[in-house]
Amino acid sequence: ADLALGAGGAMTWERCALGVPALTVVTAPNQRQTTVDTAALGAAIFLGEAQALDSDAIGAAVASCMADPARNRAISERAFELVPAADGAAYMAHQMTSFGLAKTPLHNQSHSAGHA
Repeated sequence: ADLALGAGGAMTWERCALGVPALTVVTAPNQRQTTVDTAALGAAIFLGEAQALDSDAIGAAVASCMADPARNRAISERAFELVPAADGAAYMAHQMTSFGLAKTPLHNQSHSAGHA
């Protein structure tokens, strides 16, 4: 996919594992920290709270992304780096159960932290 638009929940990790550049929104309070963190790491573009956005804002964000393929590639590469390809599902399951990613900023986690 060239670009995804989605909420910052569990689908964040699926988009990252596939290296799909994404515009993300928060639709529930438990999504905020992870959504903000993935954007801060350059792995997505955070648009804000879903209920605060209108179709014009979303359309402008999509148009901006589609006009900048180099930025999309950079986001894609960074997203892909967040989830190890060889054991991405097991790694993310471990991260979510051991560290509570919904409550812990991603930048405090490393791929080797507690990872067998």
